[in-house]
Amino acid sequence: MTGSALVESEQVLLTEVRRIADEVAAASAESVDRDARFPSETIDALRGARALGMAIPESMGGDGASLETIARCCFELGRRCSSSAGGRGRSPPPTGASRSSCTSPSR
Repeated sequence: MTGSALVESEQVLLTEVRRIADEVAAASAESVDRDARFPSETIDALRGARALGMAIPESMGGDGASLETIARCCFELGRRCSSSAGGRGRSPPPTGASRSSCTSPSR
């Protein structure tokens, strides 16, 4: 991605997500795939780094990261463990919506 510069807080976030991808997601990727399990250690590391709120607007308590930053973070995770990258850039379900209504395919 060329032509844009991330603000300092986004660069810090990307650097931390890249570290988590390299050190945590990569180390568990084989067992996540083999055992078809949730990448809990990666999600825990992302939670510890406060990276799970990157797509949530600041006005709602999140980090309000740019779409470019979210995409770069998902790329970094996905290059080490695709299961860890899934959903990192998604917003939470709309207020009042059930979780299943946001994740189940429409009929």
